[in-house]
Amino acid sequence: MATVHPPLSGNLAASSASGSTLRRWISRHPVLSYLIVAYFVTWTIFAIPLLSRSGIGVLGFDAPPIEVFILAAAVFGLAGSAFLITAIVDGRSGVRALASRYIRVRVGVQWYLFAVFGLLVTALLGAMVVYGFAPLVALVQQWPLLIAYLMQVVLVTALVNLWEETGWTGFMFTRLQPRYGALVASLLVAPAFGGIHLPLLFVNDALTSGRLSPQEMPLFVLYLLVLFSVPVRIIASWLYNNARGSLLLVGLFHGALGATAGGVVLPYLVPKNANLTLEVYGSFAVLAVIIIAATRGRLSYKANSPDLRPSPQGEA
Repeated sequence: MATVHPPLSGNLAASSASGSTLRRWISRHPVLSYLIVAYFVTWTIFAIPLLSRSGIGVLGFDAPPIEVFILAAAVFGLAGSAFLITAIVDGRSGVRALASRYIRVRVGVQWYLFAVFGLLVTALLGAMVVYGFAPLVALVQQWPLLIAYLMQVVLVTALVNLWEETGWTGFMFTRLQPRYGALVASLLVAPAFGGIHLPLLFVNDALTSGRLSPQEMPLFVLYLLVLFSVPVRIIASWLYNNARGSLLLVGLFHGALGATAGGVVLPYLVPKNANLTLEVYGSFAVLAVIIIAATRGRLSYKANSPDLRPSPQGEA
């Protein structure tokens, strides 16, 4: 005689099978799974300022400062998603391996110096192409600006950039690099890295001063996805590979990027109201090309380095 199972048992079995199917899919597609979760969580957070009066004004409320949402997006949207997918794919050992990248501090001092000052020096050289030695002389005369610069780098790294790089470098780039190589992996990360900021283009004083006009929007989208993101990700990948896969150094690099581009130092070294966009990001692009040429596109990646493996088993 056939045994008839109660409906509850059938539901539990179906739920278990569905969960196993989802886990297998995530294990086969960890990077895509990460992007789906990270974008969903991050854009849900960004929807609050986007819909507020400071955004497109669909809802009539004043949102808290944009920094609150950027911090939440970094912690929950980027780092949180990276640890979630890692836990599903690699278990506790994978989570420990990812977290261990925060404390990889035994790296040559030259890489610390590059992480903190490399982009600032590069941008300064770019400004000197246009303004001669005047920016350098001004920096010597206004050296306390460097103290403010260092304070911002450390603070923003601790609050935001370290958590952002957990996702972009610690998870996504580290998993793509063994399969596609360092350069292609960097090019794949770049539009995802830039694209996640797209909702903020519609928020007043989030990524730009004031609001963008419809005519300006296409250029800024191109800037986010390519012109800004590609050189930055190439340089960050090269640093990461030379720094034994240290998220601390890549986080400092990202903090230095914000401090360099955010006007802590450079606007005080050139004529008032000077637009340094071309000098700053043009110099970053030149540096990225130099790194590609010097490393023959490998960005110092060593496939046999245990420090650069994406998981304890070295699987992608």
